[in-house]
Amino acid sequence: MLLHGHGVRSRQVRGPLDVGGAPEETDVLVRRYRCIECSAVVVVVPRGLARRRLFMLPAILLALSLWAVDRRPAREVRGAISPHRTVGVVAGWAWTSLGRWARAAADGRLARKLRPIPPGVARRELARRVVHTVAAFAPPALRGATIHEQVFAGAMLVA
Repeated sequence: MLLHGHGVRSRQVRGPLDVGGAPEETDVLVRRYRCIECSAVVVVVPRGLARRRLFMLPAILLALSLWAVDRRPAREVRGAISPHRTVGVVAGWAWTSLGRWARAAADGRLARKLRPIPPGVARRELARRVVHTVAAFAPPALRGATIHEQVFAGAMLVA
């Protein structure tokens, strides 16, 4: 594979930049390369960006941690993670992204290094298992930190 620079593209990302931080919506420039042999385009993104997701991987896993480990209501989790304050009717009591993210993490679509979890497990339980797996990826220096800090740091290493 012989790659040639093919420009840059702006990509929107959402979520807090650290645990307890205010949710933000920012643009990140990603580099594109084209294969000279087959014309395929490869996009190189900074660590922590999830494929085909608007939210950063640490923000997604932090949301799952708040929802599954702390058992916070979905609307409270949304307030901590999403920069958007205008929500639809369903968002008054739920945030459907949490269930989608839990299923995507459980079947390996969210991050390559996460092993699939067998089907038949409730969404919060799926999320809890994923959160503890991701926390195990955190650097040893964070072993005494909160689960949320471990998940946030570990999320950078599971992508």
